[in-house]
Amino acid sequence: MGTPLNIPPGVRDLPPSARLCYLAIRQGSALSIDELVAYTGASETTVHRSLSELREHGYIETVEHPTDWRRRQHRLPPTLASGNEVEA
Repeated sequence: MGTPLNIPPGVRDLPPSARLCYLAIRQGSALSIDELVAYTGASETTVHRSLSELREHGYIETVEHPTDWRRRQHRLPPTLASGNEVEA
């Protein structure tokens, strides 16, 4: 058996694609949709849906790309990045 991934309980209840996107975002600092599609192998539609669910529950936040205002990046909110959990 592998090492536990320490996924917050609320994220565990989401669909597998949302959990995968959460883990990808947790591994990187902030990722764009294109980066998440490449990293997860999921379709762009699936990634969009997963990000919406994660954002709706407060597990990620969406911010402007630092060098390209037309793009958005998705990252853990400061409360989760510091190790605190969001209540579902």
